[in-house]
Amino acid sequence: MDHDPPTPSRIATGPVIGSPSLASAPESDEALEESTTSGGAKRDDLLKMHAYRDAIARTAGAYVLYPGSEIKDIRRHPGFKEVLPGLGAFPLRPSSEGLPSSSQALDQFFNDVLDHVASQVTRDERQRFWTATVHRPGEPTHLSPLVTNFLDEPPADTDMLLGFVRSIEQREWIRRVQQYNIRAGDRPGAVEIGGRELGAKLLLLYERLGDRLRMMGVARVLRWRPATAADLIAADYPSPRGELYFVADLEFVEPLPIWIDAVDLDLLTRNVRGGAPLVVTWWDMVRAVSVLEP
Repeated sequence: MDHDPPTPSRIATGPVIGSPSLASAPESDEALEESTTSGGAKRDDLLKMHAYRDAIARTAGAYVLYPGSEIKDIRRHPGFKEVLPGLGAFPLRPSSEGLPSSSQALDQFFNDVLDHVASQVTRDERQRFWTATVHRPGEPTHLSPLVTNFLDEPPADTDMLLGFVRSIEQREWIRRVQQYNIRAGDRPGAVEIGGRELGAKLLLLYERLGDRLRMMGVARVLRWRPATAADLIAADYPSPRGELYFVADLEFVEPLPIWIDAVDLDLLTRNVRGGAPLVVTWWDMVRAVSVLEP
């Protein structure tokens, strides 16, 4: 037996980025017509599901009015976090004088909703901002079977510093002391305090062997600290060329994913200038795998 649900009050929250659907239903009229003749769902039911789906896409809350008198404060509910998103019901019926009773609670709710939408510090505002950010044009949309089990954040949000190793001696020093240094100060290729380079959580080390690039390894960056050429010399660093540096303590990631050898380093480092450090994301490295279709 079909029952029409009570009509909810819907509160729109802005542009729609994406939404779930209540049912998997055919989109075209031809498909809808076919479903009614092959023992499938009724056309009217499928159209209703489409209406529900569209309503959900633009809804931050659903509330019903019912002929009652008991008023409950939703803020006292143990699951209450914020006014929106939410579900609820408001009693509303005419009094003996012909005026709506219990309307004060509904008025207060609408005022709370307006205050909520105007605020920039709600969870709801934060969620809508990041949802819009994730779905903006140009964000990663490809599916990839290339998984990694050591990331703390999604690949597109994991910054990785590309660090060039200029000699065999430097490579051996990095492996021995588990450290890597980059230029500071005002020299070409130097990194400034507060730069994105010092915020990357991962470091990819690579070197040039003849006419090709070779990956030396991937490491977690534990911390950065300033250092002078004298500090590096005291740590047996081979021939520092400048006076000021930033030095990172490293923890190498082992084992690495088996697909790591398929990364096209020439593609990944195409924006590097003269071996200077450059920040990319882990997703950029996934896209640089030669077997991944664009």
